Amino acid sequence: MKRKILLLFTREYYFIGLCYEKLGNKQRAEKYISKVKVETTEVPTVHLYYKALSLRKLGEGNGAERLLNEMKLKSESLIEHSRIMKPQYYLWASMACDALGEKIRAREYMGKAAEIDPSYRWAALFTSEIKLLE
Repeated sequence: MKRKILLLFTREYYFIGLCYEKLGNKQRAEKYISKVKVETTEVPTVHLYYKALSLRKLGEGNGAERLLNEMKLKSESLIEHSRIMKPQYYLWASMACDALGEKIRAREYMGKAAEIDPSYRWAALFTSEIKLLE
């Protein structure tokens, strides 16, 4: 039995939307940002983060805050209850905290992710993206 591979392009769609927004093409920006809203799951991953940012852009701030708080709680639960520490748990918590305005806590989580795996590429990528999104 073949497993269906689910490819999510949330990050790409979100940044394409931001580019169109910067160019003044609000309609195209909304088209790409709306794709993120539809494409993601509720599992605490980087995709949920971009879904929350997209909801904010689309004027659905309450939904974004709810998703970010869920992402933070689920990530912290994984950190607390997992036998094997994985850097992505800290990354997800960092992303959620950053988007919720908890910048110090976000940096602490990112530091833990880097401590576990200094070569973890998603941590480096997110750290550089934070500067773009500010």
